[in-house]
Amino acid sequence: MDCKIAYVTKELPSPKKFNGAAIYWFHEIEALYAFLLGDSLDIVFLDHSVVADTRSFAPKYQKLISEMHPHIKFEIVKPELLMGTRSSSHHYFPLLKTMFKNGELQNFFQPIVMGTQKDHKIIGYECLTRVRFNNHQFAPDFLFNYAQEKQELTKYDRICLSQALSLAPKIDSLLIFVNVRPQTLTSTNFYPWLKEELKKNNLDPNRVVVEITEQHCTISEYEIEQQCQILKNMGVKIALDDFGSGISNLSLLEITKPDILKISGRFIKGAQNSEIKQKIIKNVHALAQSFAIQAVVENVETEQEWLEVLNLGLSLAQGFYFYRPLDKAGLEKALMKAK
Repeated sequence: MDCKIAYVTKELPSPKKFNGAAIYWFHEIEALYAFLLGDSLDIVFLDHSVVADTRSFAPKYQKLISEMHPHIKFEIVKPELLMGTRSSSHHYFPLLKTMFKNGELQNFFQPIVMGTQKDHKIIGYECLTRVRFNNHQFAPDFLFNYAQEKQELTKYDRICLSQALSLAPKIDSLLIFVNVRPQTLTSTNFYPWLKEELKKNNLDPNRVVVEITEQHCTISEYEIEQQCQILKNMGVKIALDDFGSGISNLSLLEITKPDILKISGRFIKGAQNSEIKQKIIKNVHALAQSFAIQAVVENVETEQEWLEVLNLGLSLAQGFYFYRPLDKAGLEKALMKAK
């Protein structure tokens, strides 16, 4: 496997050494931090000029590296000492605003199905966002971690939500699932903005399902409860995403009072050989039913997993076994076939 070398510098150095290495160029330290939350590196060279005060840098980012990636060699150097590389692959991470301004914001739609062993029908779809810049596709986790570090999470959350709603196929019988970070709900004038977006795109609020997740959540439970109630008063449905993956999901279930519960896909993986996973899924489903909440199993990837979902008494699912994320044309084609 190639050595993974990172440079954090405003100006990219010219290639000189480290043949065969995979090179990662980060324009800002926040981008490096966001990357390391989901991936690893072997060596990090930080241009001293991008850090105003090295002492203020160390407590936050050095701690991340030492705790999550203790093997990484980390060096802060002067710009003139940065050495470029010849490499087998290059990955360039520009400024966040550059990604959105000069990049291509892409929307994909992953169907959610209801079915039996013999067939299934599409009952809705989740809107997913990617940004493509210089032929590199940036996943949402990286983008929103980066935006969180830049304290611009709500700004880019709205950008993604606006485009998703504008591109969503207008089919009255289908639910549209959109991801919204909790603090975006509390941002200035969010609800007037959302009402205008729905009106502009001729969307019935009852078709829209806002997925709430713990990720990036920095607001109180009281605030989440208040925001969910406002959404419900608008007619918008609530889904609790990735249920079971975090430590406070039960409290979120209480305060969000969701219409739909999306059970984390981690529990269906190997469930046929795990009595514990089977019991978790069955009991979460029973809990949902007791509150008249629909339960969807996420990340179903094989026929065996789908059969296990059905065996456990559920009929709603989402995952690669049925459909990978599709562009708008692909979704419309899938809907025509499913009729």
